[in-house]
Amino acid sequence: MYRSANNLQRFSSLLRLQNGTDIKYSGPVVGVINLYLRMASSESYRIERDTFGELKVPSDKYYGAQTVRSTMNFKIGGVTERMPLQVIKAFGILKRAAAEVNTDYGLDPKIAEAIVKATDEVIAGKLDDHFPLVVWQTGSGTQTNMNVNEVISNRAIEILGGKLGSKDPVHPNDHVNKSQSSNDTFPTAMHIAAATEVHEVLLPGLQLLHDALAAKASEFKDIIKIGRTHTQDAVPLSLGQEFSAYVQQVKYSIERVKAAMPRVYELAAGGTAVGTGLNTRIGFAEKVAEKVSALTGLPFVTAPNKFEALAAHDALVELSGALNTVAVSMMKIANDIRFLGSGPRSGLGELILPENEPGSSIMPGKSVYLQLLRAVQRSTIFFPLVFFCLYISFIACTFMCKLWQVPKLKLTMYVSYANSHVFLGHEFHHAPVNMLYTCTLTKFSVPRFECCGLCCATDGVWSLFELF
Repeated sequence: MYRSANNLQRFSSLLRLQNGTDIKYSGPVVGVINLYLRMASSESYRIERDTFGELKVPSDKYYGAQTVRSTMNFKIGGVTERMPLQVIKAFGILKRAAAEVNTDYGLDPKIAEAIVKATDEVIAGKLDDHFPLVVWQTGSGTQTNMNVNEVISNRAIEILGGKLGSKDPVHPNDHVNKSQSSNDTFPTAMHIAAATEVHEVLLPGLQLLHDALAAKASEFKDIIKIGRTHTQDAVPLSLGQEFSAYVQQVKYSIERVKAAMPRVYELAAGGTAVGTGLNTRIGFAEKVAEKVSALTGLPFVTAPNKFEALAAHDALVELSGALNTVAVSMMKIANDIRFLGSGPRSGLGELILPENEPGSSIMPGKSVYLQLLRAVQRSTIFFPLVFFCLYISFIACTFMCKLWQVPKLKLTMYVSYANSHVFLGHEFHHAPVNMLYTCTLTKFSVPRFECCGLCCATDGVWSLFELF
């Protein structure tokens, strides 16, 4: 992206007469020139090397040979199955923290500063186009870790005025990956990504849903209706009482998620290859956790046992269980409201729900409740949970295989249980947000209930007599 601009400047300099005046071109000519430059850039390569030999790397990309080799070996998946950008951002946070800590242990301050600038661009999403790898790769996540190392290294080299692919003065392994291994960086990035998504997306969405439902419960407190035990007429209650159950469900959901977070805050960084901390300095793990905590504003700490942190993912299993319960609650609430709003003429029709678009190609006037349907669809998070729990129990020793190698279930709710080390929260926030819109737009049809008043004559609701 930077080189394209430089090419255009150099090309423009060639379009000057010898006396220094510019040649004037019309808009279409300039467009053709720009198209030519883009085509030339896309067809140009540089040669980079890894331990297996030389490879051609697109000259306009910051990644290197190992990333290219991974794209050659794993020609499956597509754009939708690329490593989630939240994980890439988490890697950027980790690499920045490591560079700052390594400065205390002898890393050249100029190199560290360039690495920090490059990681800031990764965190800000400015380099997203340079992370092409899909979730299908080796079990330890080595390819993604090296993809991040190569991008940061080459961008840092560019910042320092060096040549891309030269690995000088910034080396992807010796400098960006200093005191790290794929085996501890990927679990660390998983925890950072999951925790930040939970705090930035999921919990705020659930809180908004809780507040919206609480407002409706208060608004409906004086409206008396008939209970629906076994979908049949039952004893009366207020609609506010009915909605108070939803309020409590969401309240418990928030508490369950928060209760699972302390273990997610424990980071594997510093364990390196197998948990022994080989090639790290004393205090590295603790300092990295402190830096990550400062960068994210979350209470991350170093894991007390690095062997457990690398070889197991029980913390994410625990969090996934909490999210499973939240998903079930979302589906329960959505289906209840759909049931109460059924009809509107031949169903219960107790609730008037927002109508956003036509719901049929053959039935005039029919509409569907899109927010509720989307909430139900996105609540299918709990289906992959079974496969995730089974698969994690088969992880042999430490890194024979990893979670994302389970084929992804083609569900509307893409949480990537099976794909990227249980990256939680990737889209889970859509369920509470959809439910939020549903609840804030829902209105109640009072006349519908007036015909079922305490006289009990019109609709024959005999259970109301039990009040007396």
